[in-house]
Amino acid sequence: MSMFQTNSHPDQELTSDLTWGLLLAYTAEYIYLAHPKNPEIHGQSHGMMRAHDSRATKGVTKGGWGKDGKLYEVETGRRDGRVSRASEAVKNLPDSFDGIRKLTKRFASKGLNLKDLAVLSGAHAIGTSHCPSIAKRLRNFTAHQDTDPTLDATYAAKLRRQCRRPKDNTTELEMVPRSSTSFDTEYYRLVVERKGLFHSDQALLRNDETKSLMFVYLRSQRRFLQDFAASMVKMGRVGVLTGNQGEIRRRCAVVN
Repeated sequence: MSMFQTNSHPDQELTSDLTWGLLLAYTAEYIYLAHPKNPEIHGQSHGMMRAHDSRATKGVTKGGWGKDGKLYEVETGRRDGRVSRASEAVKNLPDSFDGIRKLTKRFASKGLNLKDLAVLSGAHAIGTSHCPSIAKRLRNFTAHQDTDPTLDATYAAKLRRQCRRPKDNTTELEMVPRSSTSFDTEYYRLVVERKGLFHSDQALLRNDETKSLMFVYLRSQRRFLQDFAASMVKMGRVGVLTGNQGEIRRRCAVVN
């Protein structure tokens, strides 16, 4: 799962008025270390815990900051939206093909800055994507270049072998090959080597501030985790519904 909107699952249901809140929730969920005793978040919320809270409170990392192993404390109280449309997510979420200017604009529209962009992109250390999300990078990128020039040529050739059919939605592509289940700073090393899976990953090198921060995080995983925690909490305050706004879903996956 990418923290950015991709074309891998166009029918995925997302809440229109809390798109960035879901970005927070899904990112937190993918950092979570699954344990058989943990409740299934797609189950009943019993009218008490919001679906967003149910997902987001699971944000922990095996790196472990607190004695309980949690990375940060999640602010709860967010209510769920009453509308769910994939088209709203496409309109509001960052796209995997976005360049640095568009990414900066999208983040700024939600009160998030370049530091937030750089550190939250680090969530791409975990998870997988699919061929449609990168097909344009591999073939017919422009009228003059077949492959995205920001992508390492050897890595591009490997991805083309994996994605022989651009619309292949079954082949899984690790965000960080051989390390896509570990939440660490390996992602930034790949981006520096021009091996980020998405065009938007490589865009971080096109801005002095985001590029500088990548090298900071490569030198200090502790600094990365500290900044990541702060930005996740900050993102959790985007588009919050409280009081009588929205609803508390009986089933987290669908509106009441």
